[in-house]
Amino acid sequence: MRLSHFLQVNLRTKFGLLIAASQIATLAPAPAQAATEPPLLATVTAPTPSPAPMVAVPAQPKWLARQLQIEKVAYAIGTANADRCDRPIMATGLVMHDIGSYNADTRATIAQRFGLGMGFGILGVVPGSGADHAGLHAGDEIVGVDGVDLQKFGTDAITALGQHDRMTRLTGLFDTKLRQGSVQLQVRSADGVRNATLAGLPACGGRTAYVANGPINAWSDGDNIAVTEAMLEFVHNDDELAFVMAHEFAHNLLHHDMQPNRIPTWLSMFGIGSAGIKRDEVAADEYAVDLLDRTHYNARGAIPMVRRTAPLVFLDFGMTHPGVGRRIDIIETRTAYFANQRRAFDALFDLTRLASGSPLQAIPQGFGSSALLPGVAPTL
Repeated sequence: MRLSHFLQVNLRTKFGLLIAASQIATLAPAPAQAATEPPLLATVTAPTPSPAPMVAVPAQPKWLARQLQIEKVAYAIGTANADRCDRPIMATGLVMHDIGSYNADTRATIAQRFGLGMGFGILGVVPGSGADHAGLHAGDEIVGVDGVDLQKFGTDAITALGQHDRMTRLTGLFDTKLRQGSVQLQVRSADGVRNATLAGLPACGGRTAYVANGPINAWSDGDNIAVTEAMLEFVHNDDELAFVMAHEFAHNLLHHDMQPNRIPTWLSMFGIGSAGIKRDEVAADEYAVDLLDRTHYNARGAIPMVRRTAPLVFLDFGMTHPGVGRRIDIIETRTAYFANQRRAFDALFDLTRLASGSPLQAIPQGFGSSALLPGVAPTL
């Protein structure tokens, strides 16, 4: 599903801190006249919602820091769990935009502010990613890939109203080419045009979007996840954000959106179909811990955030989601299991190496997780 459409529809699988039906409309982009800073921008690994017009471009835009924060977490989780889906996306660590992402009346300002032409500008790079290793930097503009002139690519998708169809096409082009191997980029900067070799890494879970308005929330649709500004304000650190995002990635990987005879979300407020939704939410919490076990993020670090949700939920929340105590128990039980599992493997491997005279070596984070834990879905 295209992100531009994904962000306009009512999605069932939400992290669900504030999920009243009356609030669904607030998840869409803010009205044009309400915008006070630049809109969300698409990424090669994660296209984002269509922007609203801008009044001014701040020197250090908050939306860009947020987009980079989300992309950094998504890159770590997705690439660490690349074996959990049938068709991974190709993650590059690039956060990009193009002139078509903006309304016509703001393009001259954007072009001047970012030095953006008709190519695809780099807003940021995830440290340690393929883009980082390729020597790409914020301010660079990608004008070609494997001989394709990107300054002419998808220009028919540029309309007066800023939208992300052109970025979506580029995402597809990159995915196709990177699945076959590294690509050769032509990159323009202040020093002229240079060549760069970009490699991608397979990643599972979905693409990401940052939503500037709306309540404290995150949601998924089977292919994508979205995180609101209010949610990013609510979390205190990347461990908390990683659990929120892993929960939504888990919904995608467990195909909760594809289950037959799903009940519309608003009916769950009256108890209709709420038991099935709650089962999915429990499974997503469990699998989120599994996803994070392969990363440097600590699922237990999300417990303070879960406690902070207690006064924020609506009366219907308990019908569709596990309670705060249950969610904390899930996190503690799963993380303890994986820790014990690693210790057991460490001990077994140490004995084996001692017997063979080989040097000792600790079992890496995430070793042996997922399929060995009862109740957690095996590798997808």
